[in-house]
Amino acid sequence: MRSVLLAACLLALAGPAAAHRMNAATSVVEERPAGRLQITHRLYAHDLEHALDLPAVAADYFDSPDGQRLLGRYVADRFVLARPDGRPLTLRFVGAETERDVVLVYFEGPLPRGLAGLKIDSDLLMDLNPDQANLVNVRAGGTSLSLRFVAETPARDVRFPRPTR
Repeated sequence: MRSVLLAACLLALAGPAAAHRMNAATSVVEERPAGRLQITHRLYAHDLEHALDLPAVAADYFDSPDGQRLLGRYVADRFVLARPDGRPLTLRFVGAETERDVVLVYFEGPLPRGLAGLKIDSDLLMDLNPDQANLVNVRAGGTSLSLRFVAETPARDVRFPRPTR
Protein backbone atom coordinates (compact mmCIF):
# COMPACT_ATOMS: atom_id res chain seq x y z
CA MET A 1 0.00 0.00 0.00
CA ARG A 2 2.85 2.39 0.85
CA SER A 3 4.48 1.78 -2.52
CA VAL A 4 1.22 2.62 -4.32
CA LEU A 5 0.91 5.82 -2.29
CA LEU A 6 4.55 6.70 -2.95
CA ALA A 7 4.12 6.09 -6.68
CA ALA A 8 1.00 8.29 -6.74
CA CYS A 9 2.86 11.10 -4.96
CA LEU A 10 5.81 10.87 -7.36
CA LEU A 11 3.49 11.02 -10.36
CA ALA A 12 1.70 14.04 -8.92
CA LEU A 13 5.01 15.85 -8.47
CA ALA A 14 6.33 14.85 -11.89
CA GLY A 15 3.42 16.48 -13.76
CA PRO A 16 4.34 20.12 -13.08
CA ALA A 17 8.04 19.43 -13.49
CA ALA A 18 7.46 17.86 -16.89
CA ALA A 19 4.95 20.47 -18.00
CA HIS A 20 7.56 22.56 -19.80
CA ARG A 21 10.50 20.63 -21.17
CA MET A 22 10.41 21.86 -24.75
CA ASN A 23 12.80 24.67 -25.66
CA ALA A 24 10.71 26.22 -28.40
CA ALA A 25 9.15 29.48 -29.45
CA THR A 26 6.68 30.15 -32.22
CA SER A 27 6.30 33.30 -34.29
CA VAL A 28 3.65 34.10 -36.89
CA VAL A 29 4.34 36.72 -39.56
CA GLU A 30 1.10 37.61 -41.28
CA GLU A 31 0.14 39.98 -44.06
CA ARG A 32 -2.83 42.11 -42.98
CA PRO A 33 -5.10 44.43 -44.98
CA ALA A 34 -3.90 47.89 -45.98
CA GLY A 35 -0.28 46.85 -46.46
CA ARG A 36 0.47 45.89 -42.86
CA LEU A 37 2.42 43.08 -41.22
CA GLN A 38 1.41 41.58 -37.90
CA ILE A 39 3.89 39.49 -35.92
CA THR A 40 2.85 37.37 -32.94
CA HIS A 41 5.43 35.58 -30.81
CA ARG A 42 4.55 32.79 -28.32
CA LEU A 43 7.21 32.40 -25.63
CA TYR A 44 7.18 30.50 -22.35
CA ALA A 45 7.14 32.88 -19.37
CA HIS A 46 9.60 30.66 -17.48
CA ASP A 47 12.12 30.89 -20.34
CA LEU A 48 11.71 34.67 -20.50
CA GLU A 49 12.44 34.96 -16.77
CA HIS A 50 15.78 33.25 -17.34
CA ALA A 51 16.59 35.01 -20.62
CA LEU A 52 15.92 38.41 -19.04
CA ASP A 53 17.83 37.43 -15.89
CA LEU A 54 14.81 38.03 -13.68
CA PRO A 55 14.14 36.44 -10.32
CA ALA A 56 11.03 34.28 -10.28
CA VAL A 57 8.28 36.78 -11.06
CA ALA A 58 4.53 36.51 -11.03
CA ALA A 59 3.07 35.69 -14.43
CA ASP A 60 1.42 39.12 -14.61
CA TYR A 61 4.84 40.86 -14.45
CA PHE A 62 4.96 40.69 -18.24
CA ASP A 63 1.69 42.61 -18.36
CA SER A 64 3.16 45.48 -16.29
CA PRO A 65 4.68 48.60 -17.91
CA ASP A 66 8.23 47.51 -16.89
CA GLY A 67 7.63 43.99 -18.18
CA GLN A 68 6.23 45.33 -21.46
CA ARG A 69 9.28 47.56 -22.06
CA LEU A 70 11.68 44.73 -21.30
CA LEU A 71 9.83 42.29 -23.59
CA GLY A 72 9.65 44.79 -26.44
CA ARG A 73 13.41 45.43 -26.35
CA TYR A 74 14.32 41.76 -25.92
CA VAL A 75 12.22 40.56 -28.87
CA ALA A 76 13.14 43.49 -31.14
CA ASP A 77 16.85 42.69 -30.60
CA ARG A 78 16.43 38.99 -31.44
CA PHE A 79 13.78 38.81 -34.17
CA VAL A 80 14.45 40.69 -37.40
CA LEU A 81 12.43 41.04 -40.58
CA ALA A 82 14.19 42.65 -43.52
CA ARG A 83 13.79 43.26 -47.21
CA PRO A 84 15.56 40.75 -49.46
CA ASP A 85 18.54 43.15 -49.71
CA GLY A 86 18.93 43.07 -45.90
CA ARG A 87 17.45 46.48 -45.05
CA PRO A 88 15.39 45.93 -41.87
CA LEU A 89 11.66 46.62 -41.85
CA THR A 90 10.45 49.07 -39.24
CA LEU A 91 8.41 47.17 -36.67
CA ARG A 92 6.56 48.67 -33.73
CA PHE A 93 6.05 46.88 -30.44
CA VAL A 94 2.29 46.77 -29.84
CA GLY A 95 2.26 45.02 -26.48
CA ALA A 96 2.19 41.65 -24.78
CA GLU A 97 -0.24 39.56 -22.78
CA THR A 98 0.08 36.49 -20.63
CA GLU A 99 -2.01 33.35 -21.13
CA ARG A 100 -1.18 30.89 -18.36
CA ASP A 101 2.52 30.05 -18.82
CA VAL A 102 2.83 31.60 -22.30
CA VAL A 103 3.52 35.23 -23.15
CA LEU A 104 2.18 36.54 -26.45
CA VAL A 105 4.25 39.42 -27.81
CA TYR A 106 2.86 41.55 -30.65
CA PHE A 107 4.61 43.70 -33.26
CA GLU A 108 3.32 45.37 -36.41
CA GLY A 109 4.68 47.41 -39.24
CA PRO A 110 4.22 48.47 -42.83
CA LEU A 111 4.60 45.87 -45.54
CA PRO A 112 6.18 47.70 -48.46
CA ARG A 113 4.23 47.49 -51.70
CA GLY A 114 5.84 45.31 -54.35
CA LEU A 115 8.02 43.40 -51.89
CA ALA A 116 9.13 40.09 -53.47
CA GLY A 117 10.13 38.41 -50.21
CA LEU A 118 11.54 38.73 -46.71
CA LYS A 119 14.75 37.93 -44.89
CA ILE A 120 13.92 36.52 -41.45
CA ASP A 121 16.14 35.91 -38.43
CA SER A 122 14.86 34.45 -35.15
CA ASP A 123 17.34 34.25 -32.29
CA LEU A 124 14.71 34.31 -29.55
CA LEU A 125 15.95 32.45 -26.46
CA MET A 126 18.97 31.07 -28.35
CA ASP A 127 21.31 32.63 -25.78
CA LEU A 128 19.51 30.71 -23.02
CA ASN A 129 18.96 27.23 -24.44
CA PRO A 130 21.56 25.54 -26.65
CA ASP A 131 18.85 23.22 -27.98
CA GLN A 132 16.34 26.02 -28.62
CA ALA A 133 14.24 25.56 -31.78
CA ASN A 134 12.12 28.43 -33.09
CA LEU A 135 9.35 27.97 -35.62
CA VAL A 136 8.36 30.94 -37.78
CA ASN A 137 5.14 30.65 -39.78
CA VAL A 138 4.86 33.10 -42.67
CA ARG A 139 1.58 33.98 -44.38
CA ALA A 140 2.31 36.82 -46.81
CA GLY A 141 2.75 37.52 -50.50
CA GLY A 142 0.56 34.58 -51.49
CA THR A 143 2.65 32.05 -49.59
CA SER A 144 2.23 30.08 -46.42
CA LEU A 145 5.29 28.31 -45.06
CA SER A 146 7.18 27.43 -41.90
CA LEU A 147 10.84 28.01 -41.12
CA ARG A 148 12.78 26.32 -38.33
CA PHE A 149 15.64 28.13 -36.59
CA VAL A 150 18.18 26.53 -34.26
CA ALA A 151 21.47 27.86 -32.84
CA GLU A 152 23.73 29.22 -35.56
CA THR A 153 20.97 29.25 -38.22
CA PRO A 154 21.62 32.30 -40.40
CA ALA A 155 18.86 34.62 -41.57
CA ARG A 156 16.58 32.83 -44.02
CA ASP A 157 15.14 34.15 -47.29
CA VAL A 158 11.47 33.77 -48.13
CA ARG A 159 10.39 34.44 -51.72
CA PHE A 160 6.80 35.38 -52.44
CA PRO A 161 4.93 33.93 -55.48
CA ARG A 162 3.43 37.39 -55.97
CA PRO A 163 4.73 40.80 -54.83
CA THR A 164 2.91 42.35 -51.88
CA ARG A 165 0.12 44.80 -52.59
